[in-house]
Amino acid sequence: MKLLITAALVFFQGSALYSQKKEPFKLKDVLSISLKNNISLLETEQSIVVAKQQVREARLLFLPQIYFTGDLARSDVESPAILGNELSYRYIDTSYDNKYLYGFRGTLLQPLYTGGRTTKTLELSKTAFNQEKIKYEAARQEVVYKAKKHFYSALFYKNLLQEARKHYEETRAVFSRMKKGSEYYLEAVRDEMRMKDCLDEAGREYELALISLMETMNLEPEPGFDVEGEFEPVILKDADLNKSVISAMERRPELRSELYQAQIDNIYVNLAMMRKYPNFYLGVSYDVFSDSYSSLKSPALRKENFITYVSIQYPFSYDLWTNVQRKKAKERQSELRRIQMEDEIKFDVMRAYKDYSFYTSKCAEYSVKAGEMGELLRSADSQNGISEIRALKSSYEFRKELLTNVHRQISSLIELEKSQALEITAP
Repeated sequence: MKLLITAALVFFQGSALYSQKKEPFKLKDVLSISLKNNISLLETEQSIVVAKQQVREARLLFLPQIYFTGDLARSDVESPAILGNELSYRYIDTSYDNKYLYGFRGTLLQPLYTGGRTTKTLELSKTAFNQEKIKYEAARQEVVYKAKKHFYSALFYKNLLQEARKHYEETRAVFSRMKKGSEYYLEAVRDEMRMKDCLDEAGREYELALISLMETMNLEPEPGFDVEGEFEPVILKDADLNKSVISAMERRPELRSELYQAQIDNIYVNLAMMRKYPNFYLGVSYDVFSDSYSSLKSPALRKENFITYVSIQYPFSYDLWTNVQRKKAKERQSELRRIQMEDEIKFDVMRAYKDYSFYTSKCAEYSVKAGEMGELLRSADSQNGISEIRALKSSYEFRKELLTNVHRQISSLIELEKSQALEITAP
């Protein structure tokens, strides 16, 4: 319930921030709101709180167990009786002068030796706490990854929509000057309609991209939502595949979480083997009771018991060996998953790096050709409408390919960033 209330407050705060913000969102705004409003991230944050409290509870196992009980009994017995656990195992004797019994008892039980189970339990809780922090880091990186992907996707379609609108308006202007029924008029009609279709399609894709971005930011859909930012290739100065793989192995939260899981599995194996060790307890009990409440205040009339004892509990389990084997098998499963994850991370980095290198070179090629396309467009025969329309059509297709390669280059860089768990693209 507290998590739902917190999530609702954060959601409405994010919505209020959005309603106050009229200018287009930049990347840093998108990341900030996405991190504040993501429900899964808030849930993972609460898992850290739970794990932290479990560490405190594990520390309390080293402290003695203290009990205080007060008894009031009315009895009519013909033979001595002992009450149950819920009634403090109180002994009722037939020699009491009346049918009432009043008593107070204090008990202290201190574990002296538990075969290392208490220490291992504390170690287990600390390791689980560290693992939850790594899981939170992984969840945070996933939110950042999705926010960047949707932001640059929206930015791509925004730029594509601008190019489509510009080329359609120019095509429409050229088409309006052509005489109906002239040569190539039907081709011009077809090309003008195709440019209109490109404009409509770009507008539709841009709206869908904005909807996906608003969903990632967990905002209420409202008109006027827009994004702005630089849409240019991001070039890394010291890009190296081997360094990227090493960085991924050191920083990927999924792999670090599996390393903590290996420690947890090893602790479970040790705990299973420690079941064969005995427990030693030191106990102290002080008991005061009487058959009347007034006599409890008088040391001469009341009865007192003071007991100090040492207890040894030696467990005997039929499933000790099978339990140990089961825990070892799970430990082996975690080890195999970790090896498989290491291989997957290597290939993730390789794919992202290859894509980044490929689309970076493509962007460079298209940037060189962009100047030539501009010259060809300006040199098109203004007296021949169909030539201008064909040039505008080719120009739009070229600009679309250029923007697509830029989008793919940025997307591959975001994938490379995720594969290494690094902050590469600047907000």
